[in-house]
Amino acid sequence: MVFEATIRALNPEADMSATCIFCKIAKREIPSHIVHDDADTFAFMDIRPIQPGHVLVIPKIHIDHFSDLPDEAATKVLLVAQRLARKARSELKPPRVGLLVGGFAVPHAHLHVVPMQDGHDLTSQNYAKVADGKVTYDITNIPPAAPEELATIAGRLKA
Repeated sequence: MVFEATIRALNPEADMSATCIFCKIAKREIPSHIVHDDADTFAFMDIRPIQPGHVLVIPKIHIDHFSDLPDEAATKVLLVAQRLARKARSELKPPRVGLLVGGFAVPHAHLHVVPMQDGHDLTSQNYAKVADGKVTYDITNIPPAAPEELATIAGRLKA
């Protein structure tokens, strides 16, 4: 990997993790609907998409926080996300494509690429649940997408 030495210098434990689900997906130990794969980055369909075409872009080295990525790694992830956003606009025709860094659900740096149909697609309304006057956030509030739908859209988004 091009930026592997820089990452190891900053974090000697940065190899692919044996327990991280995103590392396992990038190593193809867990099946996914892949839309991009190169020496440094990997992109795949989110199984609980905010909107159809929701893709996750990750570096192929395990770092928890996006803000801890070396500049070169963050740049590569962002460039892949930009290319996928262009492809989503061309293929899926959403009014907007949003990019989001969150990271609460999986402790591996990742960037969400979300075709947006509404201005609230990147806000908490999709994850939020209000009960007893409290707002809680839970990814399981978004239903899983059908594997066939993920496969079809992944095929359209591959460059």
